[in-house]
Amino acid sequence: MIKRFVIANGTSRVGFDLNKLNGKGDTFGCNALYRDYMPDYIGCIDSPMFEELVRGDVYKATKMISKHLYEGTLKIYPRARVYVQTFQEALGEDLNYDTGQTMLDYAARKTTGTGAIYMLGFDLSNYLEQNKPTNDPMNNIYKGTDCYAPKGATARYAGKWAIQMAEVFSKNRHIEFYRVGGTIWPNNWNEHPNVKQITYEEFDEHLINR
Repeated sequence: MIKRFVIANGTSRVGFDLNKLNGKGDTFGCNALYRDYMPDYIGCIDSPMFEELVRGDVYKATKMISKHLYEGTLKIYPRARVYVQTFQEALGEDLNYDTGQTMLDYAARKTTGTGAIYMLGFDLSNYLEQNKPTNDPMNNIYKGTDCYAPKGATARYAGKWAIQMAEVFSKNRHIEFYRVGGTIWPNNWNEHPNVKQITYEEFDEHLINR
């Protein structure tokens, strides 16, 4: 079975060694993930993160896609223009998803046959079924670092992320989706029998036995 791994930056994945994924299937990551682990594909949206990735030659080490190609950065690093694609170019369309959800969609589009996609760090920590944000602190491994909100920042509302992910599940019934770790499960995900929740212990078993 084809396996893909989509890595977001929620704190539930702290303690899991991402190097276990090497050789198991393509890896898709978001934003500053490259600081700790270089996935096979990486995406970003914001100009500061785009500049950091290009300045660090990340596009030379992996396939990089971005919401926009920021001209100010490309004037300084013109070679990047040859390698970096927009979401529109890479996926064939831009659905205005956020970065993690775009990378999930990208992974699904690259899985044309039966396969499994494992989602790590998709915590949805600032989410309520009543569609109201909470005042929870931001849940992100990289908060307080360059290109991220301060450590004391309040989390962004995760409702639209849950909806975007449900759209990906619905469009790809041939794929088994596994959300690894995390505790919040949106009710609308129950409408999709091809998505399941597993623990990191169960995930380790999947890596060995599936």
